[in-house]
Amino acid sequence: MSLMAEGTYSTNLTGAKVIILKGKEVMAVEFKIMHVANGDKWEPCPDPPTRSLWMSFTDAARPYTDKKLMALGFNGDFENPQFTETRPNLVCRHETYNGTVRDKWELADWDDGAGETIDTATALRMKADWDARHNKPAVPSGAPASPPSAPPAAGGIPF
Repeated sequence: MSLMAEGTYSTNLTGAKVIILKGKEVMAVEFKIMHVANGDKWEPCPDPPTRSLWMSFTDAARPYTDKKLMALGFNGDFENPQFTETRPNLVCRHETYNGTVRDKWELADWDDGAGETIDTATALRMKADWDARHNKPAVPSGAPASPPSAPPAAGGIPF
């Protein structure tokens, strides 16, 4: 399978299946690539190829997978997955995996990127980590001052 050029594409969703890959559940959502964005115009793709968007159901990936599935209007049926959004735009980027460059497909504009505001405990943890890595205490230079050899005279105490 040849690489597609990096960019934004209009697609037709053609199907999906859930499989076990390396011991983990993943969903492969298949798309027929119909058009490529060229400036403010869409140009047809000759002999439209089919590509897949892979989504993992590991604990770490699940929040992102759920958002993507919701953006596609997933019906929640993992044996017969159906979607209400059947013509999403996808973005193709290239990534290197095990020394091989390959297409990496992602929904275009699937997330507003706003995220959630961190809480105080998270901010404090992040600050402590930052300080530990970047604000090292200064190393003293030279020998410390010697203590006085005798206590001050009774009349020399200012209070």
